[in-house]
Amino acid sequence: MRKMVRGIAMAAAVSASLLFSSTPASASPTMNWKVVSTDSNWHCSGWAPAQAGLNMKTCIVVNSSHWAQAVLVFQNASTLPKAVNGRIVFESTNGGGEYGGGDAWCAASTLQPGLTRGCFAPSVPIGCRYTDKAESTYTKPADAGWILVPKDPEYAC
Repeated sequence: MRKMVRGIAMAAAVSASLLFSSTPASASPTMNWKVVSTDSNWHCSGWAPAQAGLNMKTCIVVNSSHWAQAVLVFQNASTLPKAVNGRIVFESTNGGGEYGGGDAWCAASTLQPGLTRGCFAPSVPIGCRYTDKAESTYTKPADAGWILVPKDPEYAC
């Protein structure tokens, strides 16, 4: 009988600790690469060389409802396949309110010669205000360092 009471007490304690414990911060999602088709809603930095024949830029894409997402774009201007990956940090200091931040990891992939592809971070509401809080980084193969796009894009309505 004592063992059963202890077991019930232990189960209740574990349940209570799970119920009242704080939720850990969620990790940024990992996004895959997609075809890029720009228009006047895209506000981009200039191209920056990531490595020989591989260019990158960061864009902020805003819709008519003033929701925005950051996009890390790679362009393979070489004749060889290139390894791509990255990290997007967008509006994370704003927190995105109830919608979360617009940060994302970009999946490691191979970009074939002549292609341009983008990694789209989650959309966040920015309203009608100025933002330049989009940053992209890239890890070069066989290199421990990150490359940061030198100029962040800007948007204001």
